[in-house]
Amino acid sequence: MGRPRHPGFPRWSLRRNRRTTETRRRAGGAVSAGPNNQEEEIQESPFQLRLTIRLVSYLGAYKGRVAFAFALILVAAVSSQIGPRLTQIGVDDYIVKGDLAGLHWIIFAFFASIVVQYIAQYGQTLVTEMTGQYVMRDMRRQIFVHLQRLPISYFDRTPVGRTMTRTTNDVESLNEFFTEGVVSVFMDFLTLVAIVVFMADMDPRLTLVTCTVIPVLAVATFYLQGKAVKAYRELRLRLARINSYLQENISGMEVVQLFNRETRNLREFDDEHLPYRRAEEREIGYFAVFFPFTEFVSAVGMALVIWYGAGAVIQSRIELGVLVAFLQYVRRFFRPIMDLSDRYALMQSAMAASERIFELLDTPA
Repeated sequence: MGRPRHPGFPRWSLRRNRRTTETRRRAGGAVSAGPNNQEEEIQESPFQLRLTIRLVSYLGAYKGRVAFAFALILVAAVSSQIGPRLTQIGVDDYIVKGDLAGLHWIIFAFFASIVVQYIAQYGQTLVTEMTGQYVMRDMRRQIFVHLQRLPISYFDRTPVGRTMTRTTNDVESLNEFFTEGVVSVFMDFLTLVAIVVFMADMDPRLTLVTCTVIPVLAVATFYLQGKAVKAYRELRLRLARINSYLQENISGMEVVQLFNRETRNLREFDDEHLPYRRAEEREIGYFAVFFPFTEFVSAVGMALVIWYGAGAVIQSRIELGVLVAFLQYVRRFFRPIMDLSDRYALMQSAMAASERIFELLDTPA
C-alpha cells in the first residue's frame, strides 16, 4: 500500500516533515544536526570588522542624515554635563559671596543647557530612528528580492521558520544595532569624555580619587558580562530553534494531525522550551548581580570623593562648590560605563544576525 497522502498537501512536504522528524529523533529531540550546527556557529559570532564594514555600507545612501545625527549627539552629550559645572560656579562665585543677583545668570544658563539638550536629543532620536527604518526597508527589500530568485531546492532543504527569522527577528536585531547600539555607544563615550574633562578641569586630584574604583568595576564587568553573553547566545539559539519548530509544525499541522503526532510534538516542544527557560534564568541572574554591584562600586566612589573632598574643603585646598559638583559628576560617571558594558550583548546579537543575513544573501540564486 502506498504512503498516505493528505489531499492538497504536497508530497515534498511529507518527505521534509519525515526527514526532520527522524533527525530530531536521532538527536534526542534536538533540531537537525547539519543546519543547526551552522546556526549555532553563527549564533556565537564575535565582533568582526568585515561584517561591520558591510553593515555600515547600508548607511552610505544616508550620509547626510548620519553626520547630522552624530553632530546632535555631540551637542547633547556636552550640554547634558554642563549642569554640575554651573552648580560649582553658582556656589563658589555667588552663593558663598551672597551675590544672589548674579545667580540669576547661572539659573538662565542652566535652563538654556536643558533646552539645548532636549532639542538635540529630540532631533537625534528622530533622525536615527528614521534612518534606521530606511536601512531596514532597504535590507528587507533586498532579502525578499533575493528569496524570489532562489531555487525551489533551497526551500525544500531549509525550514520555513529559519527563513522567516532572517527577514523578521534578525533584521530587527540590526535595527536595534543601527538606532540604539551605535548611537548609544557613541553617546556614552562622549558623555564619559565630557564628564572626565569637566572633572579634571575643576580638580585633577579628585578626578584620580574617583577613578580608583574603575579597575574593580572593570574586572567585575569583564567576568559577569562574559557569563551573561554566553547565556544570551544560548538564549538566542534556543529561541531560533523554538521559532523554527513552531513554524514547521504550524505550517504542517495537517500532516501532524494525519499521523496523530499531537502529543509527541507537544513533548518535543516542551523539550525545546526547557533549555530556553534555563538560559533566560541564567542571564537574568547575572544581570541581577551586575547592576547592584555597579551601584555598590558607585557608592564606594562617592564615599571616597566625600572623604577626600571634605578634608580638602576643610583645609581650603578646594572650594565647596567643587565638592558639590563632583558629587553630581560621580553619580553620572558610572552610568555610561554601565551602558557601554550592556551594549556588548547587543553588538554580539547584531554580529550574529548580520552573518546569518549575509549568509542568506550570499546563497547563489
